[in-house]
Amino acid sequence: MSPLSDAELLRRYADQGVEEAFAELVRRYCNLVWAAARRVSGNADTARDVAQLVFCDLARKSRQIPTHTVLAGWLYRAACHAAAKHVRSEVRRNQREQITMETQVRENQPAAESESTSADLQPLLDSALAELSDADRDAVVSLSES
Repeated sequence: MSPLSDAELLRRYADQGVEEAFAELVRRYCNLVWAAARRVSGNADTARDVAQLVFCDLARKSRQIPTHTVLAGWLYRAACHAAAKHVRSEVRRNQREQITMETQVRENQPAAESESTSADLQPLLDSALAELSDADRDAVVSLSES
């Protein structure tokens, strides 16, 4: 008996829910999908994740894929698109994280600078207050307490 074509396997899965038919498609094209995703993403772990997404999409869209579709080409394009989308998403996430880190550093830096500046000024302020007359010192201290 000759092996079933991709279209026949896909129809069996789509129409009858035959899991073995879908498993055979995964066996046939897993390396193709993973390799395409690996080339686009540059990362083996990302390629594995993308391959899972692509085969999930194939399962979900199995009834909508026309019978004349070359499945290898469909899977290759899906893998390339999914990997490129993942890479774009990672770049945007990294940019957001970088901006957040820079913002946090800027927000925390003035506080640290003001603490050190305040500590540096304390002795100078105490010295200046000591040089004032009692009446002037009382006036300045009274104003800072209000």
